[in-house]
Order: sequence, then structure tokens, then C-alpha cells
Amino acid sequence: MRCAFTLVELLVVVTIIVVLLALMVPALDQAVYQAELAICAAQLGSVGRGVLTYAADQKRRYPLQPRVEKDDEQAQPHDLAAGFLGGPQDDDMRPVLKSMFELEIMVDPLCPDVDLDTRAGGANVQFVMGSYCVWFGWQYRGYRGMFKVGDQWEWDGPSTVGGSESRLARFDLLASDRHHLKVGAESQVSHPDAAGFLRPLRLQDETNNPWLPQGFQVTFSAWFRASNEPSPDTHGALDMNYGHDDGSVSRILAQMPYDSRTFPVPERRGNVNPTHYLFAPPRQ
Repeated sequence: MRCAFTLVELLVVVTIIVVLLALMVPALDQAVYQAELAICAAQLGSVGRGVLTYAADQKRRYPLQPRVEKDDEQAQPHDLAAGFLGGPQDDDMRPVLKSMFELEIMVDPLCPDVDLDTRAGGANVQFVMGSYCVWFGWQYRGYRGMFKVGDQWEWDGPSTVGGSESRLARFDLLASDRHHLKVGAESQVSHPDAAGFLRPLRLQDETNNPWLPQGFQVTFSAWFRASNEPSPDTHGALDMNYGHDDGSVSRILAQMPYDSRTFPVPERRGNVNPTHYLFAPPRQ
């Protein structure tokens, strides 16, 4: 009576196991992705609830981003929540944010690893940048967008980048995933794209960054397409989450640059760089 495997039988079993794993891994990866996408939406919902709770105690006023008050034409919605410790205290928004929610929820689970704090030269100097665009309290073209509950900010610009048609769009966003395009240069987003065109980017100790005070460090992560790669202003489809001023969160699946479901809003306040766009869904 035979009580052992032959080599051929063993190889057949191993082959079957390998084939099953090959079939299961993509399904497991997709399940992990869907779970992280759901966590991202939940975090945006938490941001919205925190901001709305704050506004309820402040006569319906949202927390104003401190840099919005200043003459800073480079202010951007994805870094207005940044805070300095060891720098001007009126720039540090973390105490207000911490009163509304944990800072950790500002880090998108689908982004590459990002630290909330870094240190420069042993000094207690820190710069915080989250993964999301934070829209509340943002001022654009003289409008103080999202200053009170129920307000919407406006952009009277092109319907598509490079197009001649122009229309007025209103937005009700409090926070959202980041979908940023520098036309002809690069794209940066919060989430990986389906086609694998984007690669993880993690910047740290960027002491030569012209937009930062000298000596400050920045830790920031995104999915990025560099300018030296083909077709820099395109990428694969994205699944993006958007938090609205009623506390709800919506999602746009398979979003592409210049998607008709979104509107190209210039990245920087004051329209300093009109070819740098963030894509956001207008209020329906």
C-alpha cells in the first residue's frame, strides 16, 4: 500500500495552490482598496461633522483659515490647514482642528505614508500638511468661501481647461480628496489611478521649497506623475470622495482629467497660476 506522494503529484498540488493564490490576490487587493476607499469617505464625513459642530457653536460660522486673512496670493486649499509650531502662532490651525476631530483623519488611507509632524535641526519646528483639500474658510477672488453654513463659493471660469465656454459654478465642499493638475507638467492626486500611471511621492526635509519659511520641513505624500514622463497631464481613472456642507459625502468613480462631472478650479487663490487646477464637482 502506497503512503507517499510522488514528485509529480506534489508538483501538481503546488501548481494548484499557486494558481489559486494568483486568482485570489487581485480579489484581496480589490477588497483592501474598497475598504480604504470607505475609510477615506468616513474620514471626510468626520471632518464635515466636526466643522458643522464647530459652526453650530459659532453662530453658523466656519473656522476661518488664518492664512486666508493675510495677503498671501499663494494660499492653496490643500495646505491652508497647515500649522506651525515654533512659528507665528496665528498661523497654527491645529488647536482649532483638534477641537473638532483627530488630526489623524486628515491623512488619506490611500495616500502613501505621511507623517503629521517633522522636526528641523532638533528644534521644535513642525509643519503639518494633510492629504485632503480643506475648503471651509477659503477665500477665492475676493469671496470668503464657506464662511457660514449654507454659503457656497463661486468660480466664473472655463467649463473645461483650454475651452472657450465659460460658466459660473457654485461649490458646497468642506473637504475632499485632492485632484490637482498642472497643465503640461504634472498631476497629483490623493488616490492611486487604475492604470498605474501615477507613482507614490513622499517629500520630506524640503528646505529649498520657495513656498515655505526658511528652515521649515514639510512632509507630504501623494500619487504623482512627473513632468519627464509621457503625457504628464493625463492619468488613469480615479475614484474620488467629496465631503459637502450638509455633512454628506459623495463619490465620483472612474474620474479622468477634464471630467465633465467636475469643474477646473485654479489651484491658488488670486488666480496666480491659471494653468494649475484642482478638479471639484459643482453644486447640483
